[in-house]
Amino acid sequence: MTAQGRVARPVIAHLLHQDEFSGGPFSISDLVSSLQTRYENVVLHGGAGVLAETCDRLQIRRIHLPVDRLYKCVWGFFALCSALRRVRPDLLLLHGQWGGFFGAIAGRMTGINHVVYIARWPAFYSDWDWWRINRNFVCEWTPCRLSDKVVVLSESSRQQYLIRHWPAQTKLTVIPNTLNPTLIPTAEAAAALRAAKGWNNQECHVVCATRLVAEKHVDWLLKSWGHVKQKCPNAKLWIVGGGKLHSSLEKEARSLGLGETCSFLGHCPNGIEYIAAADIVAFPSTAETFGRAALEGMACGKPIVASNVDGLRDLLLDGQTALLAPAGNIDLFANHLCRLIQDGRLRDKMGAAGKLNAVRFFPEAVMPLYFALIEELLGGVSAPPAVRTQ
Repeated sequence: MTAQGRVARPVIAHLLHQDEFSGGPFSISDLVSSLQTRYENVVLHGGAGVLAETCDRLQIRRIHLPVDRLYKCVWGFFALCSALRRVRPDLLLLHGQWGGFFGAIAGRMTGINHVVYIARWPAFYSDWDWWRINRNFVCEWTPCRLSDKVVVLSESSRQQYLIRHWPAQTKLTVIPNTLNPTLIPTAEAAAALRAAKGWNNQECHVVCATRLVAEKHVDWLLKSWGHVKQKCPNAKLWIVGGGKLHSSLEKEARSLGLGETCSFLGHCPNGIEYIAAADIVAFPSTAETFGRAALEGMACGKPIVASNVDGLRDLLLDGQTALLAPAGNIDLFANHLCRLIQDGRLRDKMGAAGKLNAVRFFPEAVMPLYFALIEELLGGVSAPPAVRTQ
C-alpha cells in the first residue's frame, strides 16, 4: 500500500539498446502501452525513436543511456547499473541482442529478482564468419542462462533455441508481437496518400517497407522486379525505408534498367502509411523472427509476397494471406508478384483473409499471455488496471 492507501503497482523496467523508427521499437511501444494498464513501466534506452515518443506521449518514465553503440557500452554498462539501482524494478524485460547481454549481467549484479529476455533479434541469424559466430554465442548464451524466462516470437525461433541448448526448455515460451489496431490507417488516409504521391489507380502499386540492410535482401526484390517489369508494365515498386545500402541499391536499380517503375522514397517514420496505400506488400527478408511489416500488411488487408523463412512462415498463411517463395528464388518471387498484379480478385480475397488472421496478434489476444507470464514470476502480484482520465 502507498501512503495514500492505494495499491502499489509492480514496476517493470524495459531495456532496449537502440530506439529508432523500425519494427522492433514499434512492437516494444505497443507492448509498453498495453502493460501500462496494469503495471508501472520505466523504459531504459539508447538512441531516440518511436519508443521515446510513445513514453513521452503516455507520460511513462524513461531514462536515456549511452548504450546505442557497442563501443559506448563500456561506460554505458555502469550507467545502466546505476539506473537499475535507482528504479529497483520488480521485473526487468530485456529487448534484443545487446540489451539482453548487458542487461542480464547488470540485472543480476544489481539484485533484480526477476529478469526476462525477449529474443526479438536473435544474433545467430548473422553467423556468417568466425568472429560473429563466437560473438553471437556469447551474446545469446548469456541472457538465456541468466534470465528466468526467454520469450521468443515464433515457433521457428523456439526450435532454433532448442537446437542450441541455450535455455532450458522450461524457460522458453512463445509470445508473438502485438499490433495496436488504432495504428492502422483508415481507407480515407490511404487514398489521400495515394493522391498526394500521384499514384495512378489504373496501376498496381507494390510497397516494400523495410530497413535497407543486407539481411532484408531488397537486392533480390530488385532482381525479381526486372522480370515483373517485362510482364506487368502497369506495376510500380516503391521502396520505403533508409539504411546503409540505400545508395548501392539505387545504383543497382539503375543498372537493372528498372527506370520509373521503381522508386526509393527514403526513410519514413511510419511505414504502415505506405503499406495501407499499397495494392501488394513485398517482403524478401531472410532474417526475421516475426516480421512486423508483414503483420501490418495483413492488418491493412493487403496480400503479401514474402520469403519462406523463420518467423514469416509462422505469421503468414501460404496460399491464403500470402504467397511464399524459397529465400533467394528470384523467378518464383517474381511470378508470385505477377500473379497478384494480374488478378485483382485474388488480391481482394487474400487481403480479406489477412485482415482476419491479423486479429490473432491484436492486444486482446496477445496480452493475456504476457499478463500470465508476469504474474507467474511475481507470484500473482498485480494491481488493478489504472483508471486514466482524459
